[in-house]
Amino acid sequence: MRSYGKILAFALALCAGVGAYAESDLDAYLRGKVFRMWWNEDVAFNGNVGGVEGRENLFPVGLQIRQFVEAWGGKGVTFTLKGDGSVYGTFTTLGLLEAGGVYRSSEVLAGESLAEHLEDARLVRFTPQGYVIPDNVLERIRTVGDLVIACEMRPGGSRSFMVFEAKAGDATLFSFPMSFSGSSVTNMYRWVNLRHLSGEAETDATDVGLPSNADWDDRFTNVFFIHGANVNEAQSRVWCERMFKRLWMSGAKMKFHGISWRSKVQNDWDYHLNVSNAFEVASAVANVVSNVPGRKVVISHSLGTMVASSAIKDHGLQVDKLILLNSAIPSEAFYGNLFDANPTNRLVHGEWVDYPSACWTARWNELFDEADARSKLTWKNRFLGVGAVAVNFFSSGDEVFEIFGESQNPSWYNGVSPSGHWGDRYSWQKQELWKGRRGFMSHLGTTRWSGWGFKSSVLGLRSWSASAATAVADFGVFKTNTVFAAYPESITNSIATRIQQDYHLAQGIPALSRSTGATHFADTVVRSIDMNDEALRINSWPTEPDDEGEGLNGRFLHSDIKDVPYFYTYMIFRRIVEEGGLR
Repeated sequence: MRSYGKILAFALALCAGVGAYAESDLDAYLRGKVFRMWWNEDVAFNGNVGGVEGRENLFPVGLQIRQFVEAWGGKGVTFTLKGDGSVYGTFTTLGLLEAGGVYRSSEVLAGESLAEHLEDARLVRFTPQGYVIPDNVLERIRTVGDLVIACEMRPGGSRSFMVFEAKAGDATLFSFPMSFSGSSVTNMYRWVNLRHLSGEAETDATDVGLPSNADWDDRFTNVFFIHGANVNEAQSRVWCERMFKRLWMSGAKMKFHGISWRSKVQNDWDYHLNVSNAFEVASAVANVVSNVPGRKVVISHSLGTMVASSAIKDHGLQVDKLILLNSAIPSEAFYGNLFDANPTNRLVHGEWVDYPSACWTARWNELFDEADARSKLTWKNRFLGVGAVAVNFFSSGDEVFEIFGESQNPSWYNGVSPSGHWGDRYSWQKQELWKGRRGFMSHLGTTRWSGWGFKSSVLGLRSWSASAATAVADFGVFKTNTVFAAYPESITNSIATRIQQDYHLAQGIPALSRSTGATHFADTVVRSIDMNDEALRINSWPTEPDDEGEGLNGRFLHSDIKDVPYFYTYMIFRRIVEEGGLR
């Protein structure tokens, strides 16, 4: 995989990628450099590019033959492109210095006529019989300059080639070949599978050998990607592949490592169990990343940011940069001042607004000395210091982290999101409000762990009324005589390990702050970039056809970094590359 470096000879040269090398692509090829393509395994082949999604599987190849056309054009010379049949392509109106437009330009035209939109253009197959370059393409080269062919390789091709040939009758006047190495994209990055550590059977075991079709250099940065919650093994492959492709198309000079972990412990609604497992797997992630030499950047999404932050804070992982995407971490964990114990806070359960905040589970830790393990049962400043190496790519349009404003407590049916899952919209608010709320009539998405559950008698009567709790003069009473249900009993232990404390954070200690993925911190805390900014959502950001008046159209939603094609998100990826120092 190469840059758009200046090409110094008249022939074919691959010009995929972004950035600049000191040498030309052609010079590198003549020295034996291999140009690599991933197969198009995403879009069913129907003879054309396959929409904006199909653009992500194209590679720009520069057709630099202007002097040949000027010298021999119109003199009985034919110009052909040959191949072994595994490479397809379409001519474009892009010049060599505009090759990146294959991925991101809305203006590029393509096809034999150079009049079709690239995403709709027909692909021709380059076979040993040869494909004659159309006259109108030659005329454009003559009058405007050399152009880019947008190529793709279909599955099965490995060592492939393309040959430019100029012939007069049976006589070959000039011939120049260029070889390509093709494979599945999975052969271009390392794969780390940690699911077995959490008792899940694995299909693809860890493979940390040199990927067979990778263009790795010791000078490149190691990039580790960690996916979020409710992602199975197959889906984690999709996450890794899309992140790898889009970072590469944005010019990242990297050695990419995809990390898969068990983030769906039971059902979709059992999010709190996944948070517990995020803390558990963090030590293994720290070990994996620490054992790789060189510069390191960790990119994580949603609950994956909890894994990464815990690895850094709790297990000594040192990274050069941590990129947080739609982070599912309470913002108070990075900056304690965002903890909000005001009863008007929509993260306070409606049945607790009349109780003094001193008796809430979220403030119980304040009643204990620092040496007591119970003093650590808070999200406040849990990841203090991690922000120094982090960049927070949040979204002010994230539906998962949106706060329901119509009542203090959203119901399960409030906020069906575009995914069709009832729990997606407002789910940050729901998961915090539903800690400790498990009962006969409320089960899905809830826990039994402390939280907003009341201590009660065997008859179900609350042990404390709001007026009785308010009348308490010495809040120290609540140390042992809690208003909340102190469950499980381990919450009362004065001595506990960090992971035991984190189980209670995950399932029983409510956050009283917005998610980091919905927060614009001061740069002195965590550098923050809003992916919902119109300047970062390019090419007429797609709307959600199933919105049905829910107000989600035109917003950068929780998983749009994967779900929305690179054609629309490329400015965000370029910022990630820039912030990560990956050029």
